[in-house]
Amino acid sequence: MKRRIFAISAFCFLLFAFGLSAQDTWIKTYRPFQQPYMTDHYTIKDIRIANDGGYHISGSYRLFDEFHYEEWSYLMKTDSDGNFLWAVKDSVDFMYSNGEYIDFVQTPDGDILSIGADLFGFGYAIKRDSDGNRYWSMPITDFRVLAMETTSDGNIILAGNSNYNTSIRKIQPDGTIVWTKSINMGTSNAYSVMEYSAGGYVLTGTDSDAYDIFVVRTNAEGDTLWTKTFAGYNGLERGSCAIECNDSMIMVAGYFETNENQGYDGMLAKLHPTGEIQFCNTYEGRRFYSCVEGPNNTYTAYSGYNAINTNSNGDTLWTTGMFYWDYVGDRSIICTPEGYLYLRRDRDTHDIELVKTDSLGQVTAVGNQIVNPLDVWPLSKKCPF
Repeated sequence: MKRRIFAISAFCFLLFAFGLSAQDTWIKTYRPFQQPYMTDHYTIKDIRIANDGGYHISGSYRLFDEFHYEEWSYLMKTDSDGNFLWAVKDSVDFMYSNGEYIDFVQTPDGDILSIGADLFGFGYAIKRDSDGNRYWSMPITDFRVLAMETTSDGNIILAGNSNYNTSIRKIQPDGTIVWTKSINMGTSNAYSVMEYSAGGYVLTGTDSDAYDIFVVRTNAEGDTLWTKTFAGYNGLERGSCAIECNDSMIMVAGYFETNENQGYDGMLAKLHPTGEIQFCNTYEGRRFYSCVEGPNNTYTAYSGYNAINTNSNGDTLWTTGMFYWDYVGDRSIICTPEGYLYLRRDRDTHDIELVKTDSLGQVTAVGNQIVNPLDVWPLSKKCPF
């Protein structure tokens, strides 16, 4: 009898423990601008941890019916459990449409600065308080911003292009320009920027003349220290994300267009502070847009719907199943104490989804069903160039 009671108690404990574990993973869905009898269609870009522990999310949306059409960028806020708090549109009266590109940061005082552009490159900046209430907006006419980060001195670094050339600009939180520098690479775009702890900044993007991925390190004034390029397969290449690793190395994620049926291979490259390459690996059939460093010197690259986790040499440890891919920003995945948090879009409804996974990138649903199954494909290969 005692043995039976013990077995029942142990079983109940396991169910309870599993329940606690399952609560650590979830998928939340959002449609903040839904209107009756109208169709809405969302894209997703970046997610950042807010000063209060919640999350800010950016992207764009289309709202339309037979007689009406809107397209705008948006900024959304959730609490730390993914519960919706508010969403606002980045509408400005000096532009017809502002739903193509957007990035944002939260400044040390808790305010939020959003910057975006339309299809023609006309840009804007919007400053808000922590509840999404707007302070001011202004046009940006001489700089197409594609990435931004806060800096250790309380300012903001912008990256993108000016006059079709990769450029970097430092501004104050009120929008005042501190300086602007061009990277002499010809026609090119920077898609990611970070402040480097050893000084200066690191950018990655695409050289549109040679269709190469580039990585640039600058000093604190934006002057170029070195440039590294990755030629790929002579197709469309993109450097999507640059991060600093715990060992002060630089990790870059992106993708190469292959010569076979216009497919794509994801790329991860790890560089020394002086620009020497420690490794460069490719991963078949992926487009990497974002990456993060995880525990035990691991790295996770994200392609909009699926992820690949590697060791410190870029060798594949696990991948989530390849179901769908979508364009996302360079800050679309976060490493959490339990696992990962990333943005994706529902493949059928095009709603916004926020996904919290365990350390293997999986979401465990009721009944022990794995929502994001692991996949053994693709293995990493050394870059062939």
